[in-house]
Amino acid sequence: MGKFAEKLIDAINVEPLSLGFCRSSVTASKPRMLLVLQSTDEDIAAQVDLVKKADALLLSCNKAVTRKSIKAIEAMTSNIPMGLVVSNRNQRDVKALFDFLVISPADLLLAECNVSECGYVLSIPLDFPDSLARTVGDMPIESVFIDIEMGKSLNLETLMFMKRLSSNISKPILLKVPVNIAESELALLWTAGVDAIVVQPGLNGENGFAKLRTTLDGMCLQPKRKRLKPHALVPLVKQERDEACCDDDDGCDDACDSA
Repeated sequence: MGKFAEKLIDAINVEPLSLGFCRSSVTASKPRMLLVLQSTDEDIAAQVDLVKKADALLLSCNKAVTRKSIKAIEAMTSNIPMGLVVSNRNQRDVKALFDFLVISPADLLLAECNVSECGYVLSIPLDFPDSLARTVGDMPIESVFIDIEMGKSLNLETLMFMKRLSSNISKPILLKVPVNIAESELALLWTAGVDAIVVQPGLNGENGFAKLRTTLDGMCLQPKRKRLKPHALVPLVKQERDEACCDDDDGCDDACDSA
């Protein structure tokens, strides 16, 4: 399990306070939504200060990925968990340098699933079919990433899709959102099942990203939501007693028992 996966589990699964006369003196921590900074290999040098405010770094590399370039980025970003958006098969050569890889189901080969060099985050669309979403919990991945189209507003349809996906997926869910997202929108997304947000602020979004970090730190979120699990409904047939029989007090019990 990668460092980022451990962060996700610790953030959303909060130990409750013990009950009874021997209550623990330790105060239970509150659940929190993680913040992931998405950047490119070209912009990261100018966003080192933003990395310090993030829980993880997600790279989208425009140039050829080399060990030298990744080591240089790793030196700038200290020990923060770092992931890579896999866009071509050549990037697999340096996957051991990353804590996690964001990859689509069609690009993740079965031969790679059990390799423990890094964790896998499955990239799926917002309208991922329910029939496939129910199988995600049994797959060898750590979490799920949903990338909303750039420039698309967060609307009620987005919330409905998120609620439906979280009802069928037991893995933590990452959602890409704009840097200017409001606290009220974050609260709704948390309720709908989003465990971490991914933000790509660009070179002019430093103030917005810092404000978002402050907003997340100050939010009071409810404990982990229970995922809804589909189950079969068994009809209950209730046998009604004969009203005419029970009107007669003398023979009611005997008649009903004989029936």
